[in-house]
Parts: sequence; C-alpha cells; structure tokens
Amino acid sequence: MHSSYVSIMYLEAASHHLDKMSSGRLSFALDQESQSNAQAGLGIDIVDSWTGESRPPASLSGGETFYASLSLALGLADVVHAETGGVSLETLFVDEGFGSLDQETSASCTRSIGEFKVRWQSNWSD
Repeated sequence: MHSSYVSIMYLEAASHHLDKMSSGRLSFALDQESQSNAQAGLGIDIVDSWTGESRPPASLSGGETFYASLSLALGLADVVHAETGGVSLETLFVDEGFGSLDQETSASCTRSIGEFKVRWQSNWSD
C-alpha cells in the first residue's frame, strides 16, 4: 500500500476523532510543503474552522494538543484495525496531561474514549 494513501487514511480517521472532541472546530490536513521533503516526515497541519485557516500543530493550546494527540492515537487504532482484517489493539495509553484539562475538554475526551470503546467492543464480538 502506498505511504501517501496510508497517511491520508490515517489523518482522515484521526480528523474524525479531533472534529468530535473539538466540537467541530479542528481537523487534520497533510502539509503539502512537507510532503515534497522526504526529511520532514509526516507533515500535519491543523485546520481551524473558526478562522478558515490552516496552522501548524505548534500553535495548539495545551488542551488542544492533548486531544489532537489522543485523536491521532485513536485514528491509528482505527486504521490498523481496518487494514489488518480486524486485529484488535486492546491497549490505550493516555498521557498524564488528562488531569490538567478543563472540565469541558475532559468531558469531550472521556466521551470520545467511551464511544471508541463501545464501537470496538461491538466490532470484536462480531
């Protein structure tokens, strides 16, 4: 499978989670400038629907960085599950930053993890 196809699948899956956690505000996009530079790795931009602009991940607040990271982890699990015929990843590591989130962001992340768990449990039992 071509690496840009996997990158796009991965960011689409992660964007789904980020969109939900940020109440529709944020999503991921491939940074096209980084894509032409093999040394840059996977270039990711953050698309902010409030401003209509793309911005670098370094511009995210602490809470936004946390749920962007969580979204990337959940998106990766989605892609691995889909591309390996249903192999389950039964471990999720959550950064210690979870306790420093404001109540709304914490509730949003907790809700997303709960939805992820329910969806995966139903997939595993099929």
